[in-house]
Amino acid sequence: MYLKKFNDYINLITEDINKLSNEYHLNDDEVVYKDLSLAIVPGSFKPPHKGHWEMVMKYVEKVDKVLILISNISTRAISSRPLSMANLKKLIKIKEFIEKNKLDQHDEILKILKFFDESIKDLNFDKLIENLNELEKLCDLYSKDEKLFIELKVMITSYESELNEKLFKSIRKAGNKEITPETSKEIFEIFINAYGLTDKVDVEVSSSASPITDTINFINYKCKNCKILLGVSEKGGDDSRWNGIEKSIKNETVEVIPSPVQVTTMISATDLRNNINNLQKEYFPENISNEDFEKIKELLS
Repeated sequence: MYLKKFNDYINLITEDINKLSNEYHLNDDEVVYKDLSLAIVPGSFKPPHKGHWEMVMKYVEKVDKVLILISNISTRAISSRPLSMANLKKLIKIKEFIEKNKLDQHDEILKILKFFDESIKDLNFDKLIENLNELEKLCDLYSKDEKLFIELKVMITSYESELNEKLFKSIRKAGNKEITPETSKEIFEIFINAYGLTDKVDVEVSSSASPITDTINFINYKCKNCKILLGVSEKGGDDSRWNGIEKSIKNETVEVIPSPVQVTTMISATDLRNNINNLQKEYFPENISNEDFEKIKELLS
């Protein structure tokens, strides 16, 4: 029953997306970049380092503006990954358990079941966790009279633990600290200031966890009459991310060109995270002063 409901919701969402694509129009009030050449360099950048900056500098030489678009991979915004079909199976079992044992005779439980449905429909992970926590509290309240609520609470805590584990697999951490998109943005701003490029390079935290989705949305709704270079490093086959992107570009005022560049710096964000307790200035661009380096260390410690 709930599997069918979920599929119905997905169909509704798909219909909404199709409607939006058919009704596409560029709103001048929302345009950020107009009548210029622009390089968009998306990624999670957790944290930014010398290799990332080398890539940015390659585009600085080619265009009027460079936009660093930081994917919002964080505990607060992780897109709809935890609400994928595979991750919802336990939620469906929880709802079936409630129905089978008639635990939904309690108005509060019935109301939370409705919120579950809304969470799935809206792909709202935060709302789902909030309602699971509420249901857990009700289990404590009702378990004195109905022992089935003890079993239900075990199911809920197990499900929450699994969701959080899946969520944090997408999170980048240095030691025990999460490197947030905002932290990455602050570090890039240090780089930009050190090179005197505040008028040439912009950095922005995007709305979702997918760099491709964010780039497409930005091109479709934030640019007008622009020549856009899609930025990426040639190493590791990263340039394949732009394969077929032209099918998703609805903005006819722009010219979009996938433009991978060669980067010679052979360090990775993973290397940097693994050596976070022995952070070296060599991980960062040459113009970074000792004072800047101390600021970066503070941000990452």
